[in-house]
Parts: sequence; C-alpha cells; structure tokens
Amino acid sequence: MKNILAVFSVCALLLAGAFAQNEDDGSTIWAYQRYQEAMGGSEIEPVITYAKMAYERALEEWGDEKKETGLIASNYGDALLRGGEFKKAIKPLQKCEEILLNFQDEARIDLAICQMRLGQVHFRRDQRAKSKKAFFKTVETLSVISAPYDAEISSILGESYLGLAQATLPRKVRLVEQDDDFSRLTKKSKQYLDLAWPLLVAAYGEDHHTLATWHFLYGLIHESARDWEQAAEAYNLSFEIREKIFGKDALITQSTYGRYRYADTSARYAARSLTLEGPEKPNKDAKENCFEKTIGEEIISSCVVHREPPDYPSGAWGSFGYTLVTFTISEQGRLKDVEIIAAWPEGVFDNVVRRALAKWRYTPPVNEAGEPREIPGMETMMSFRIEN
Repeated sequence: MKNILAVFSVCALLLAGAFAQNEDDGSTIWAYQRYQEAMGGSEIEPVITYAKMAYERALEEWGDEKKETGLIASNYGDALLRGGEFKKAIKPLQKCEEILLNFQDEARIDLAICQMRLGQVHFRRDQRAKSKKAFFKTVETLSVISAPYDAEISSILGESYLGLAQATLPRKVRLVEQDDDFSRLTKKSKQYLDLAWPLLVAAYGEDHHTLATWHFLYGLIHESARDWEQAAEAYNLSFEIREKIFGKDALITQSTYGRYRYADTSARYAARSLTLEGPEKPNKDAKENCFEKTIGEEIISSCVVHREPPDYPSGAWGSFGYTLVTFTISEQGRLKDVEIIAAWPEGVFDNVVRRALAKWRYTPPVNEAGEPREIPGMETMMSFRIEN
C-alpha cells in the first residue's frame, strides 16, 4: 500500500505556510518537509530521523488537538515499522489512533491504516492477541463504508484479513488425518484468507508480495492436512511471486522454494509409501514406540530406544530445509547404510542429520520366532524450520 498518510492534510499546512526552507526554523513544517524529501530516497534511516523530528515537534507545537499530529504520528510509526524497529513503532501508532478517533468522520481511512499498522507491529513482536484485536478494530472502523471498495480501502481490508489469518494460524503445523479435519484455528485462518483474496487482488493484482504471503499461508493449511500436492502448488505460487519481486537469491525466496521442495518430495514420498510392500505399521500389542515391518514372508518387529532429532545448524540460520533419508536397522539395533536421497538446500543439513542418526538406537529386530533380523529400507523425512 502506498505511503499516503498525512499527504493531503499536512500538504495543506505546507501550502498555507512557506515554501521549503533550507535552514531549520524549529517548526514541525520544516521537519515534515525534510521527511518528504527523505521519502524519495532509498535509505530508511533519514526517513525515521525526520519522521521522529516532525512527530516530536508536532506534539509540542500542536498537541493532541490537531488531526495533523495524528497523521504525522502515523508517518513516524510506519517508518519505524519499515525499519524493523517494531517496539518503538507502538507508541506513535497508538498516539495516532488516540488522536484520529476524535476525527473519524474526516480521517476514517487514516485511522484504519494506523490500526492496521498496529496489528502488523504486534504480530512481528509475536503478540498475537493484540495483533488480532488491532486488525478487528481496522475492519470495524471501515465497516460503515459500503462495497464496492476503491483500491485503497481494498488494500487496508485485504491486509487486515491477511493479518488475521497469520495471527490465527497455529504457530506449529498440527498434522491431522483428512483435509477437512482442520483444527478450529486453522479453519478460522482459512476463512480469513478467503475474505482477503478478492480484496488483495482488487488492490494489487496477483503478483504482489501480499499475495505471496497469501499462497504461503494456504500452503501451511494444506500441509497441516497432509494434502501435500495442494501444499506444493501453493508454495510454488508463493515462490514464483517472491522470485519476481526479491530475486532468486533472497533468503525469503530460497526458504519458500525449500518449502515447495519439501511438500513436493512429501507428496511423492507419500504416494510411493502407499504402494510399497510391507509398510511399517505400529505394533498394537507393544508399547507406543514399537512397530512391525513385513519383509518377504516374515514379520520383523523392533522398538525405538533413542531417536532425537538433529540440531539446527547455526550456519543455516533462517533457512527452511528438509532431508529424506533411507537406512537399515542392523541386528544390533544400530543404523547402517544411511543415505540421504533428497535434500534442500543440498548439503546444508547433511552433517547434522548423519551425526544425529549415528546416535539413534532400536531394540534388536527379531522375527516372530525371536530370531535376529535386519530391517532394510527404512525411511524418514526431517524438516528444519524456525517457528517464528
């Protein structure tokens, strides 16, 4: 969404005052002029500096009685948000909301933008309840405006519903048995995504970064249902948009591609597992971590003794990845013939996976007569992610 806050009202003040001055006269207008000039550059630090200066001067010069103070507060909060200073952004955005609530009839859209930005800031700080509350306020503020909406209102509502979907989706994917057997939160997140889609498309088209987020969240929902093919399709759409916008080497693009590869590999892995002879099955007569596998005419059983996941390698910080591994459980219950048959990114997680698997232990496998046997053809998929 374009940064249009305070343009009309504050520009009116600029016109009513003087033309741009080179020397600082200590006024809010001078600081705001410098902020506008900084907005035309590529660096965020000058934007934050002059937005802060204008905000502090507006509070001192105009106080809370002027609508323009709220608009300038919003500019400052938005600059801090774009600069990644999320905690600092809360106070000016709250001040914006406080002031503009007194000017709803003439500044309703500006108020909604403040509330939406607050929701985004709270989400970035992992304050999900506060985030949802702010997004709900945004929707309520704009509820008096009837459809069809213009691009600006569509963008505000679309991003708010997208924010609600993000804040509602469980932090960790909860695996369930069927596509429609979602948790209550996942169902609610999907409802918000369905509301967001037409609004975001109307505001931005289908190649905007918010649509990449939309597809990615839909991928997570399909992944939670083990609908791997649909998850792969959604992640791929997200990847294609992010590649266009950020380039193929950007971390967010690479991580999205890794997620696509993970879902695509899982789809093929699941399809293959359905057709394998002698699939691994839980041994219902034994404790929870025991299983049986049919090999030829024999049923071989074993139990997990020690199976800790690998550590996340510090050199891969921020990356999403996975490995698909095959191995044999020896007669002694140790692993051998370990082979990584698919991975993304290639080579990044291989060493930590091999180190972890070297410590895995099973009870010595035996057939129904109690005779020692090996269990070849075991497979496991390991995913690596930063949850927040």
